[in-house]
Amino acid sequence: GVELRMLSQKEMKQLEPNMRGVRALLSPSTGILDSQALMRYFLDKARSNGAQIAYETKVIGIDKIPDGYRVNVEDSQGNFSFTTKVLINCAGLNSDKVAGMAGIDIDEASYRLRFCKGEYYSVNNRKSGLLNRLIYPVPTTTGLGAHVCFDVSGRMRIGPLYYYVDEVDYKIDDSRKKALCQSAIMAALPFIEPHDLEPEMAGVKASPQGKDEGFRDFIINHECNMALPGFINLIGIDSPGLTSAPAIAKYVGTLVDETLRNY
Repeated sequence: GVELRMLSQKEMKQLEPNMRGVRALLSPSTGILDSQALMRYFLDKARSNGAQIAYETKVIGIDKIPDGYRVNVEDSQGNFSFTTKVLINCAGLNSDKVAGMAGIDIDEASYRLRFCKGEYYSVNNRKSGLLNRLIYPVPTTTGLGAHVCFDVSGRMRIGPLYYYVDEVDYKIDDSRKKALCQSAIMAALPFIEPHDLEPEMAGVKASPQGKDEGFRDFIINHECNMALPGFINLIGIDSPGLTSAPAIAKYVGTLVDETLRNY
């Protein structure tokens, strides 16, 4: 497992003298990585193992056939289809729609997704050196809550403060900076002033829970009970989805092996 250690306020202050708090939970092995480099690595591994990548290709329908599935897709050249014994749905923001194409009632299964947007602010470089590690407050009902992280160059970021949206867009609504400044993470960082924060990036996650509903994420199901053997759903993969990706892939691989053994 992962090493964790509860720190007293004195111990916390020894590690992070500029942080305010009562106690802290230390994870010594936590770190950062270059997410784009990691995804390129995964892509190269997939290709070296025979995977074919279809870019700018949209799934428009899924048909159940006796020995698996027919997947109907659309690209810039037109429409075509392919068949497969195993179909893994990891379509992110649209994974509920893909599940619906396979015949699943996404409301009955509680698979319907809501768009949840989060925005990150970068911290003035003069203040970036005042913390030594990632800092997370107690999670909120919609996710991890705004926290401190660093990019690979060492620049400090704070965010995201999530809110529900109807459409996907990646513009930063700077009017929400006030809410970020009033968040739990900022209360722990008294040395950061509002003028130290500059809008940097926004992202949208797919959440299976609606506003004020109980927390739900990481839906990983082999849909045998829905008469869809070989159809594997990955829906609502929230943080730490990227960190968990190798373990998720290993687990899904066991589901694939079980399916193929039954053919």
